[in-house]
Amino acid sequence: MTLQVKYILGLSSFIFFLLIGYISIFILRADTTLQSLMQIFYILAIIIGISLKTFLPKIPKDKKIYFYIIALTPVVAFIYLLIFSTGSIFSPYLILTHFFTIAVSFLISPLIAVSFVFATISLLVYNSVLDTALKTLSSQNPFLGILYVISYLGLIPLSYILAKEYKVKEEWAKILEKQIATSKTQEEEFLKNISEVIIVIDVNFKILYINKKAEEYFNLNNDAINKNIYELFKFKNKDGIDIYSYSLPFTQTIQSKQPQKLLDLQIKTNVGSFKKIDMKIIPAIESEKSIGLILIIQDRSNMDTMLTQKEETSTSALRKFLELISNQKDTIQTLTLPPSEQQKLDSLKKQNQTLIQAAEDLMYTIRIESGEIGVISNIFDIGKLLDEIIIKENKKGNSTGVLLYPRISENKKDILMPKLKKVELKFAKRNFPEIFIIGDETSVEQSVTRVLKLLYLTSSNSSPITVDVLRDKELATINLISHKSVVPDKQAMNLFEKYYGQLSGLPELKLGSGLEGFIAKTILERMGANVTTSTTGEKSLTVIIRFGVYTKAPPT
Repeated sequence: MTLQVKYILGLSSFIFFLLIGYISIFILRADTTLQSLMQIFYILAIIIGISLKTFLPKIPKDKKIYFYIIALTPVVAFIYLLIFSTGSIFSPYLILTHFFTIAVSFLISPLIAVSFVFATISLLVYNSVLDTALKTLSSQNPFLGILYVISYLGLIPLSYILAKEYKVKEEWAKILEKQIATSKTQEEEFLKNISEVIIVIDVNFKILYINKKAEEYFNLNNDAINKNIYELFKFKNKDGIDIYSYSLPFTQTIQSKQPQKLLDLQIKTNVGSFKKIDMKIIPAIESEKSIGLILIIQDRSNMDTMLTQKEETSTSALRKFLELISNQKDTIQTLTLPPSEQQKLDSLKKQNQTLIQAAEDLMYTIRIESGEIGVISNIFDIGKLLDEIIIKENKKGNSTGVLLYPRISENKKDILMPKLKKVELKFAKRNFPEIFIIGDETSVEQSVTRVLKLLYLTSSNSSPITVDVLRDKELATINLISHKSVVPDKQAMNLFEKYYGQLSGLPELKLGSGLEGFIAKTILERMGANVTTSTTGEKSLTVIIRFGVYTKAPPT
């Protein structure tokens, strides 16, 4: 795209967004009825829907971006109408413009996102000058406007950096797809020349290939081919505790098709000594099916224990954005306003906290999808963990006023635990039965907490949420029950999609980051858990998390 084309695109999109904003302000000042507005949105949605099916395939590729801008009309108009009808710069929905900017930078172009930012700032200033009441409030709180301008300006470099990183990854993915189609000889030659230790295994964990570096590092030869990796290697964690086959996320990586990275492991062959390593687990995919795993092993025996990995640019950018928002939070905390304006300050604090959570979850999602986060499973008592979660949540409290309490099972004395050698487990009195599962305790706790947040947001005020865990044959089943949920029937699984899928317009979710459910479900599934939902009656919603329990003795 030439500089001239970029200039035309940026200017035309800026004018287009301004036009939508001015029309929105005019509609509100003309006292248009809600019914008329809904009819306008309905007609626009139908026209754009038909156009997407009929005209989009015929539009030249380099012109499609203009069509996408026009297709945004209902969304942009809705955001502007919502903001200008609820206080303009003091609107609690102003945060939607931040989310929209980031989404447009990913899905369409950062140039369009920047045009939207400048159009929004212009419209906010125009509306504040036009409205006498807003003009008075703005003059009394000029620092508030400056904070918003700073937050918008911070979005501009962030949008460009994140969009650039994802486009680079997309181009690399296309290149790698072509590389996968090369001959077997070329693939092997490529693997031989990699400086790290490479081991390729199939879906049954049999070794298919080891590169020259692996032969030297583990003192192996071709006799290792076709052997099961668990027969040839033994694993320990950094503390020297044995890691069995159920603890390593090989099966989960094959199923999820998402890479994982494990840090601070120890590995040895049957005749060698333990070596300290980091291990990247990459699924080998052919025709959208996992056909094995590529294990990339990096020796860390000579690495300093405090050595940190170089962050990707996108992660660094998000971290910087978090720092800026946190500094803004500190500034907001020091503001003093008259009692009549305190509610607006509280709303600003809440928006700031939502931005922080959104940035943190986005950064975590990027790390998950890039394979930076892996889990080593251990055996722990899920009943005890849920007791601890309830205590922490009730002590912390939540802004929705929703109550959290346990449902005490009748089979409290039942014990479900794997048969392990030389493992001592201590028991304590509590609400739930002792049920031992295999997973990463910290990750399970964080995932359950994220799901509970979604239930808090979508439950009626002062309504109860019940936590329960049961033994269901060889499954440990966690039930998180919202007894007064606002989530429509058969749409609950949208809570676990990025930005809530079809539930993105639900008002109760406006204080969520949009990624809590996606993160929780992804992490739980990587540990072999299954997440589903169930509805009973008109308002009751249950999130069901099932873990398979290892009931066989581990290999010696």
